[in-house]
Amino acid sequence: MSNSLDLLIRSGNPFISIETLDEQRALKVVQEVARNLKKPLFEWSATNGLCKTEGTTLKSATVPGGKPEQSLSFIHQNTDEDIFVFKDLGAYCRDNVVNRMMRDLMETCRTKKSTLILIDAFPLPDEIKRFTVRYELGWPTTDELSAVIKQTFIKIRQESHEEITTKLTRREMEQLVLTMRGLSCSEVERVISSAILQDNDLNVTDLPHIIEAKRTLLGSTGCLESIGVDVKPDQVGGLGKLKDWLKLRRGGFSRKAQEYGLEPPRGVLMLGVPGSGKSLCAKMVASDWNMPLLRLDPGML
Repeated sequence: MSNSLDLLIRSGNPFISIETLDEQRALKVVQEVARNLKKPLFEWSATNGLCKTEGTTLKSATVPGGKPEQSLSFIHQNTDEDIFVFKDLGAYCRDNVVNRMMRDLMETCRTKKSTLILIDAFPLPDEIKRFTVRYELGWPTTDELSAVIKQTFIKIRQESHEEITTKLTRREMEQLVLTMRGLSCSEVERVISSAILQDNDLNVTDLPHIIEAKRTLLGSTGCLESIGVDVKPDQVGGLGKLKDWLKLRRGGFSRKAQEYGLEPPRGVLMLGVPGSGKSLCAKMVASDWNMPLLRLDPGML
């Protein structure tokens, strides 16, 4: 992931846009790239101003906080092969002065081999969007999610005055990571913290609580509706072939299956008249594989 951002910077793109709600994860990627390229890194926000970073530490402000004009002017006059991260600059780019300063800065960045990386939670306005190249941060990988879960557990255990335990097997850990897919690193940290602090333990019995927490988070997205799962295979009559297939492919998402070379199940098409049990079967699949069940309404798109 960082290799492609590295390439965009070395290719001379003056403005790079990263649209994400996971700001801290985006910053880590930028910091890693700046470290590999051995380029100075500066970070701007309306609250902190323009600050140089060393590792993950912000130094005192070179330019004070407030509107971005003063920082943009400083960059125009002083930049030399630097990387600048601007947080939520898009909200200011509709201003004619800021927009003009950004466009003037493009040539300066090309000449000085500097890069402005715009990290925004919402899409950039058209006034500046056409001058940027978009970098897709993507969702966290399973390795990243696993690392967040482990780091969260260690952090809580170190800070807690009570004993914090865990009884997860490798298979159960893989199941937990798969359940977390589709959430940002910060969301995963909050969900796992809640599961641990509920009983000072992290084990397989926390999965229903974690799935419910994920349902709550996804409930605000608008396009996806999370469905409660309360149907076991033995509560559904017939459908023996489907049940046999579910049992056979239950481990298809595990790391062991990936290492063996098996592709995970691609999906099931359920077709039938209203009332024939399609939704019931969907709940059965989610229950049997211990996974969240989400419904997408095409009309919401």
